[in-house]
Amino acid sequence: MTQYEVMARRYRPSTFEDVVGQEPVANTLRQAIVAGRVAHAYLFCGGHGCGKTSMARILAKALVCQRPDGGDAPTPQPCGECGPCLDITSGRDADVVEIDAASNRGIDDIRKIRDQAAYVPVRDRFKIYIIDEVHMLSTEAFNALLKTLEEPPAHVKFILATTDPHRLPETVLSRCQRFDFRLVGAASLSRFLGEVAQRENAAVEPDALDAVAAFAGGSVRDGLVLLDQLISYADGPVTRRDVERLRGAAGAEAVAGLFGDIAGRRVAGALVRIDELMRQGVAAGDFLDQLMDFGRVVLRRAAACRDAAAPAAWDALMGEDGLYGPAREAAAAMAQATPVDTALLWLDVLSQARIRTRQRVLGNPWVAVEMAIARLAGLDDPRPVGDLVARLEALTGGKPPPPRSNPTPPVSPAREARESSVQETPPAAPPPVPAPVATPVAAPVATPSVSSALPGAPEPSTAGASSESSSEPPSEPSPEASSEASTEPSLEALPEPPFIASSANPAQTPGSEAASANARPKRRTAKPGARAVKKNEAATTADAAFTQAFGENGESAAGGIAAISGRDAPPSDEASPTGAALPAFLADEGATPPEADSPSGEAAAGEAGHGEETDDQPRQGSADEALRDPGVLDVMRLFRARVVEVR
Repeated sequence: MTQYEVMARRYRPSTFEDVVGQEPVANTLRQAIVAGRVAHAYLFCGGHGCGKTSMARILAKALVCQRPDGGDAPTPQPCGECGPCLDITSGRDADVVEIDAASNRGIDDIRKIRDQAAYVPVRDRFKIYIIDEVHMLSTEAFNALLKTLEEPPAHVKFILATTDPHRLPETVLSRCQRFDFRLVGAASLSRFLGEVAQRENAAVEPDALDAVAAFAGGSVRDGLVLLDQLISYADGPVTRRDVERLRGAAGAEAVAGLFGDIAGRRVAGALVRIDELMRQGVAAGDFLDQLMDFGRVVLRRAAACRDAAAPAAWDALMGEDGLYGPAREAAAAMAQATPVDTALLWLDVLSQARIRTRQRVLGNPWVAVEMAIARLAGLDDPRPVGDLVARLEALTGGKPPPPRSNPTPPVSPAREARESSVQETPPAAPPPVPAPVATPVAAPVATPSVSSALPGAPEPSTAGASSESSSEPPSEPSPEASSEASTEPSLEALPEPPFIASSANPAQTPGSEAASANARPKRRTAKPGARAVKKNEAATTADAAFTQAFGENGESAAGGIAAISGRDAPPSDEASPTGAALPAFLADEGATPPEADSPSGEAAAGEAGHGEETDDQPRQGSADEALRDPGVLDVMRLFRARVVEVR
C-alpha cells in the first residue's frame, strides 16, 4: 500500500508560472535571472500559505539547474528532471540548506552557517541557504549573521522568508532585496481549486469552490487542505452546505437574514437567530468574521452605487467580494438602499465586538455578539450627519442660530405660593397714631427713624429706603422667618415717642405717618418662636439702656449725654426742653447745628419743639458741644447698631 501524499504537497508549484497569484514576484525574479542580476540575499514577506517557501525553492532550482542542453548558467525555466532539481524537491540536496529559524534560532546555529559558508559547494553552482521564519532568530543570532549577509562569498546565496517583517532589524532589511507576497484573491483561488478538483476527478459545485476560497482567506495551502477534507467528507458532489458544516461556520442564509433583521430593526428576531447559531456550535469569532465580510461588501457596493458615473471605480469595487451563495445576492440588494455612513457604523460596531472576542474580555464571547447586534438592530433610523445638517439649515433658512441667552432659573412651587399669598393679602388699615404724650413706652423702641437719626447714620433717601436695603439685594423671606417675625408687635405699627416723632422728621405730620403706614403690607401672623423671644429680650435691653441714658420720654437728653460723656449735667433751672437739644443730637455726624440768630435756626428750633418757641441758646450749645465729643459719638453709634440689630 502506497503512502498517501496530501494535495498541498502534491500540487506545490515547481516553476515560476505555477505560482498562483504572485505574478509580479515571479516576473521580477525571472527577468533578473535572464539579465544576470541575481542578488546575494532575498527577503520574501507575506502571509502563510501564499508561496514564499515554494518561490524560494523554485529560485534555487533556477540557479543550480543542470539543463540537458549542457548550459552552466542559471535558467528561468528549471527542468525539474536533473539531479539538483530532483534533490531540491525532495530536500536531499547538500548545497541547498533549508533551516527552520523557529527551532534553530541561537547564535551557535548562525555560527555554524557562517563557518560552512566559507567552503565551496560540493556539486551545485551555488551554496544556497533558505532560512524560513527568520524573524524567530534571536538578537545575538541576527548580529552574528550581519557580516556574512552583507558580504558573503561569491558562491553563497541567502533566501529569507518571514510572515512578520516588522520584527526584523533594520540592518537585516537593508541588506536584502525585499519581495512582498500578497494574499490570493477569491476568484483566482476558486479557479485554481477547480482545476485541482478536476485532476482529482472530484465533483465539486461552483458554490462550494467559492465557499472554500472564502474560508481559505487568500491562502492557497489552506484552500487545498480544506478541499482535500471535503472530497473525503462528501459521499457525492461537494456542496456549499458541506463546506459550512465541515468548517463549523454559519450558513450564508443566516448571515443574510441577520443583516435583514438589522436593517428592519427587528431586535428580537436577530437575537433568536443568534441563539440558533450558538446551539449549532458556531464559533463566535468566525461568525463575526462572516458578518464583517458581508458588511464590507455592502460598503463597497454602496460606494460604487453612489459613484456609478466612474467606470473604473465601479469595476474595482464590484469585482471580487469574497462572498458566495445567497449572501452575495443579498449584499448586492442591500447596498442599493444602504447609505455609506450606515455601512460604516455596522463595520465599526462589529469590529469592536471582534476585538472583545479576541482579547477574551468576556467569559462568554457570544455576549459581545449579542450586544453588537442588539445595538445595530435597535438604532432608530440612523441618518447621516450630513442629512441632519442639511435639515437644520432648511429649518433655519440658512441663517446662523441666535446666540444662546442665560435661561431664567425656575421658581420653586413654595416660592410661587408665598408670592401669591403676599400679593393676594390686602393691606390692613394702619392703627391710629396716638397723640404725642409723655407716657412710658412698654414695647421696644426700634424704628427706622431712630436708626437713621442717630449720629453716623446715612441720610434717609426721599424714597424711604434704608441703608440696609441699598447695600443688600432684597431676599425672599422664608416661612420660618415670617412666623418668627410675626410673634412680636409690628414695629411699624407701634406709636413713636414724642421726641422721636418730632425730631426725626420735623416736617412729618400724623397724616403723613398714616399714609406711609397704609403703603406697608400687612405681615402674616404665626405662633411665636425661639428667635422671636430672643428679639423681644434684645429690644427690652435696648429700651432699658435708652431709658437709663435719656429718661423714659427723652426729657433728660442733655443730662444723658453729659452722663455718657463724663461731663456734669447742666443746672436744673437750665433744664432743656426736649425740642431744644434733640435736633442737634439726632442730626447726622458732621452737620452744623442751626444758629439761634439765623431765621433758619429759629425755624428749626421751633419746628423741633412742636411750635414752642425758645431762645435758650446755652442749652442748645451745651447739647451740641456734648455731641462733638468723640466718646459720645462712639456710644451713639453703638446704640444705633443695637437698634438696627434688634429691628
